[in-house]
Amino acid sequence: MLGDNKTKTDGLMDQVAGQAQNAFGSVKDTARQVANDAPKYLDDAIDNGQRYYRQGSQAVREQFGNVPVTEIMLAGAAGYLLAWLIHGRQ
Repeated sequence: MLGDNKTKTDGLMDQVAGQAQNAFGSVKDTARQVANDAPKYLDDAIDNGQRYYRQGSQAVREQFGNVPVTEIMLAGAAGYLLAWLIHGRQ
């Protein structure tokens, strides 16, 4: 009777240890896969960032054409001054 409980306890302990090893192996495999895939995701992120930058630059060029930056800054300053005159005194 006593030996039977010890056998059951030993069996349960072995099961728990096996499940812990299995969980550790799964975590280790997942970490390895993430580490292997990280360079690909980084390259994709860089490619997407460069593509969006080019698209944004093209959109700005199309919108403003050959307008010099100085004229754009002066127009922005004039708009700010006008808004301040209208709303700043209230």
